[in-house]
Amino acid sequence: ISTSRGFTAVPFLLADNNVKVEIHPFFSDRSYDGQINSSNLISTVHGKLGQWIEIAYVSEDQHEQKEGLKQYQTHQGEQQIIYLKVETSSN
Repeated sequence: ISTSRGFTAVPFLLADNNVKVEIHPFFSDRSYDGQINSSNLISTVHGKLGQWIEIAYVSEDQHEQKEGLKQYQTHQGEQQIIYLKVETSSN
């Protein structure tokens, strides 16, 4: 049972309009006996202020092959790219 999934992005402004972004994804779920299991990791990406930065690439492939009187193969794929942009506040 999913209880929480997502990420937090922590930006750092560097010299020459460069940025460093720490990505803190979090995953947790509740087991059938009531315990909450979680895991954390930190990834770091770099880019330019005001430009889109690729932070994740997700690819899912499904392949099926059936044999018997009729033979066939199917292949299905999905790809997603997640981007993040760091901008300064005018306040």
